Amino acid sequence: MKQRKSALREEIEALKRRQILQEARRLFFTLGYHGTTMDAISEALGMGKPFLYRHFPTKLDLLTELYDQAISMSEDALNRALASGRSPETTIRDFVRNYLEVGVTEREIVTIFFRESASVPPAKMHRLNEHKRAFDKSLTDVIQGGIDQGRFSVPNARLSVYALVGMVNWS
Repeated sequence: MKQRKSALREEIEALKRRQILQEARRLFFTLGYHGTTMDAISEALGMGKPFLYRHFPTKLDLLTELYDQAISMSEDALNRALASGRSPETTIRDFVRNYLEVGVTEREIVTIFFRESASVPPAKMHRLNEHKRAFDKSLTDVIQGGIDQGRFSVPNARLSVYALVGMVNWS
């Protein structure tokens, strides 16, 4: 019985965090990170600031959590393509489709990710860059595999990744 209450409490706390993040996401998208206040978020939620601060002590905590979500979505798009175990061409095609889907269905968080990067502190940006390097390496490995198999004719796998991701990001 005690475990059930604890599990229910955790579920309720997770729901509250999701609601806060969803509202912060909407306001950061609409007003920008610097144009959004913790007051505005708590007012939009219809909750007092103590409720908000208990879950996210600072506005930066909200932004960095949204950044983590954006990174996870991108990594998931890549991992789903890699999991198919198909040819390099199909893997790249699946990745592009998955990644574009994230960009379309998660437009708010993607916009925040690119627009608010200057607001992310260097220590957090370092961790994000580590994820980006791993992401780029995975894609580079797929393209290099295609080059090695004679399926891709590009001079540099890494530059091809930057071009590919850049094109998709600007789509």
